[in-house]
Amino acid sequence: MLSSWLDRTAALHRVSRPHLLTWAGCSPASLRAIDETLVDDDVPLIASMLRSSADEVLASTHRWLGHLSAGLVRRNGQEVECRRCLAEFSLRHGAAVRMKHWREAWRVLCDRCGGVLTQQGDEDFDAELRWSWYAPVVKNAHRGSELVAAVVRGEDRPLATVAPSWGEPSVMNGALVLPGFVTGMFGSKLVSGPRRTALANLGFPCRIFVLAATGAQSLDEAYWSRHLLRVWEVNRKLGREADARRRRKSCKSQSQN
Repeated sequence: MLSSWLDRTAALHRVSRPHLLTWAGCSPASLRAIDETLVDDDVPLIASMLRSSADEVLASTHRWLGHLSAGLVRRNGQEVECRRCLAEFSLRHGAAVRMKHWREAWRVLCDRCGGVLTQQGDEDFDAELRWSWYAPVVKNAHRGSELVAAVVRGEDRPLATVAPSWGEPSVMNGALVLPGFVTGMFGSKLVSGPRRTALANLGFPCRIFVLAATGAQSLDEAYWSRHLLRVWEVNRKLGREADARRRRKSCKSQSQN
């Protein structure tokens, strides 16, 4: 990802990324959201500074998504990452490296190593995804992500990915629209149409289940994804309540001592 690339370069020179870009002569528009709104005139400036090519600089951004980036690129909140690659990058580069595809909301697997992505700080769900009963969900979620990716890129659906009988994702008015069956199944979490919740705004666990229903090969598989999301939500709520009780008990014990 270009912002990550620039951050590491700025760290080497002990300056901030905005300072580095200003020094290179880049426009204010590129400073605001460089991964999505990189200005054409700034591409050769950045390529020269990074000793790279204009094509490599553009390939490290999401500018190609255009208006779709608003609902398909996660900008705020907890980062989604591949722990295996992150550990490798830390050993190799000694600095945090962020891959472009980690921020793409339709991704389930790491494009580099094939491992399941995880949301930063959510070790519990990361561990749950390794349970055998989640294997079909992860498989269908990956199939759903391929359906979304093909639509977003304007490509034909992958031959190995059979479209569900209830419909495929589509792009309408510059936004991704999931099949009505899927948006109806997930109710308030994902509403179909222009006012729907963007895929990028969903937490990674919820996104996995939504994509699993999108790529499911039968109604039973789709409903199983919805059921597992409900189970996960209940377990998460109970877990947080238990943690809160433990904290209160700990604080009470400390105050008595």
